[in-house]
Amino acid sequence: TVTDTTGLTDSADFTVTVKNVDEAPEFESSSYEFSISEDASSTTTVGTVSADDEDGNVIKYAIIDTDDDDDDFPFSITSLGGSIYLSSGSSLDYETKSEYTF
Repeated sequence: TVTDTTGLTDSADFTVTVKNVDEAPEFESSSYEFSISEDASSTTTVGTVSADDEDGNVIKYAIIDTDDDDDDFPFSITSLGGSIYLSSGSSLDYETKSEYTF
């Protein structure tokens, strides 16, 4: 409503539209722990991670190797399913490296 000094008024309807903002996807857990035997065969699945995107966008998974000491990172992930597996041609040796964090 608007009123002038003489008391005359007018009114109008207003609409405010809230626009959607694309939020980032979120993992269902803040951390995951898996184990695998050092004699596991190549392509053995270690575990599966899961994330959700509340906007309904397709989620694609990727592993970023943050371990500077390891030139041959032995794990891969399925980009659409989130399954972590021992990469083809990779092997593990507990005595050389007993844990990977990524």
